[in-house]
Amino acid sequence: MFGRTVKFFLILILIFGWLFSGWPRVWQNPPVPPEIKEAYADTSIFAENCNSATARALNLSTGTSTGMIWSSAITLYESPSQTIRSGTTLCGSSADAAGGVGYTMNAPLPTTNVYYADYYWSENGTIANSDSIGVLLNYIDANNYYACQMEDDATPEVTIIKVSGGVGSTLVRQVNKTIDTGDHVKCTIDYSNTNPTITFTNVTDSAALATVTDSSSPLTETKKAGVFCGATPGDFTGDTCDNNLWFDNMALFTVPAVAPTVTTTNPPANPYDQTTATLLGNISATGGGKITGRGFAYGTVANLSTVIATTTDWGSWGTGDFTKDVSSLTCNTPYYVRAYAQNSAGTSTGAIYNFTTSACNTAPTLTVSTPPLEGASVTVGDNYNITYTLSDAEEVVTAKFFYDTNGSGLDGAAISGCETKGEGETTCVWNTTGMTPDNYYVYATTTDGIASEVNDYSPGVLTINAAASLTLIVDTDNFSSLTPGTPRFATSTVSVDTNKSTGWYVTLERQDADTTLDLDSDATINITDQTVWTAPSATNTHTGASSVQINSFDNSQRVLAFRVMTASSTNGSMFFAPSWWGSADNYTDNVNTLWAGIPAPSSNQKIGISSVSSGGSPALNTVLYYLDVPNTQKTGAYSGNIIFTAVMND
Repeated sequence: MFGRTVKFFLILILIFGWLFSGWPRVWQNPPVPPEIKEAYADTSIFAENCNSATARALNLSTGTSTGMIWSSAITLYESPSQTIRSGTTLCGSSADAAGGVGYTMNAPLPTTNVYYADYYWSENGTIANSDSIGVLLNYIDANNYYACQMEDDATPEVTIIKVSGGVGSTLVRQVNKTIDTGDHVKCTIDYSNTNPTITFTNVTDSAALATVTDSSSPLTETKKAGVFCGATPGDFTGDTCDNNLWFDNMALFTVPAVAPTVTTTNPPANPYDQTTATLLGNISATGGGKITGRGFAYGTVANLSTVIATTTDWGSWGTGDFTKDVSSLTCNTPYYVRAYAQNSAGTSTGAIYNFTTSACNTAPTLTVSTPPLEGASVTVGDNYNITYTLSDAEEVVTAKFFYDTNGSGLDGAAISGCETKGEGETTCVWNTTGMTPDNYYVYATTTDGIASEVNDYSPGVLTINAAASLTLIVDTDNFSSLTPGTPRFATSTVSVDTNKSTGWYVTLERQDADTTLDLDSDATINITDQTVWTAPSATNTHTGASSVQINSFDNSQRVLAFRVMTASSTNGSMFFAPSWWGSADNYTDNVNTLWAGIPAPSSNQKIGISSVSSGGSPALNTVLYYLDVPNTQKTGAYSGNIIFTAVMND
């Protein structure tokens, strides 16, 4: 009997030992299979009846404490709205710490969009006036954090403050916000947008105590959080809380981000032209995380199964419009575009829309025809007509004309008056006044503002010669005293200087209509002129010339006559005189010394001609005069004027 009893008790002990050992998990078995939706980390603390003992230093990461018995637990649960009282009683001892520090989590948070801390409040009286308790959010260090605090004094207040760089500022303060014994309060910080929003809520009665969005240099997210008890947040050296407080569910929740919401703006590009476009998109929700990448995929395949390119920009953004400029597109081509955005949870894409680039452009055509291949020439100051053709099928264009000396490089100077010549014109007039004599190429440029610039050089060069110049100097001797029957001779030295390449000619005429020489005292009395000079039609013939030798003079040789001495030029640019005036240069009667009378006024008779320039030095030529009078000639002084005219050949 005793043995059976012992055996029975041993079996009972074994059963109870097995049941309470935890191995069969009879009361704690989870559903099979376990149902897990979303996991949230909860660091839960429960403090009860810690009379004058809330000012204890407690570090959750190291498990150290000063004057406080503590316990903590990390629990996974399905929803941040669940209320879980986990952990064990925290009670103070008689060793109070100096100050109001509670505890902080030292481990940085993962990337998140919302996290918060919450706790319960209880009291056996009231908090000492001006004391406060609260929660530190995004606690970076003692100089940088947000805090939600509450005071229980004559005018109960809740305050959201920000400490940045050690300087505190009140973001919002609400008075007469009573928090009753047993109320559950919560402080939340939401980073889903660019500027964080901090909200202080009484969960028990769903009352919003205070809320504010920090848009002025907001603090960075995902750091630490903790509970404080003292005069001011972060002041861990001041007052203590002298009443019984209940802290529960001091928790930091990370709400997993979801992919952002992004749309492709329709139309998806504006502006756009033949080869470039500005793509358009919009992010309407960040999905709970910062936007770290955004861009566009585009191509010519309707479903974008093949893309030309993606245009991802990396950084940190919130909601709003975004754009991207793209280039190297093909004209008159449909393009398909889809916007996308990325956060820590993934990438979202917008709808595919399309646009068509502008119609293809044809560049203008431009041809400069003159100067022609064989060239052309003008003299400085002359006008020269540049001929050209210009056309454009789509745009209205103009051409601008230039000149240079090398026919390449498009590095010349603009031609005045030819800066904007249109399609309907064919000629540009170049006034060469002020140009330096040289050989010049002409070119023109045009653009329609879309295609590359078009240009064209003339086939040949334009030679701009120096402006033609001509000087004539005549130095004439007077006849000495004359005895009838004895001829006298005199000369004029004619100096001609010209740069005209085609040469020059000289004409001679008397000023008086009837004769060359008149008696000074009686103009009706004159000296007989030899038959006036008539120039041949050509310089190398005597046909038609009126020059004769002395023995053939009129009036028994009692006349005034002249001839040009053929060898008189000093630089080789002599008159073409041998056929006109004979080949001998002497003063005697000879078949090779020919004479004629001075031409009448305005008869324009050439007495000599050269087909070349004077070459930079004057051509000196001598005109010889013959004079004899009859015995019946009245004595006295005779005079008259003769006119030499030098003319450049055409």
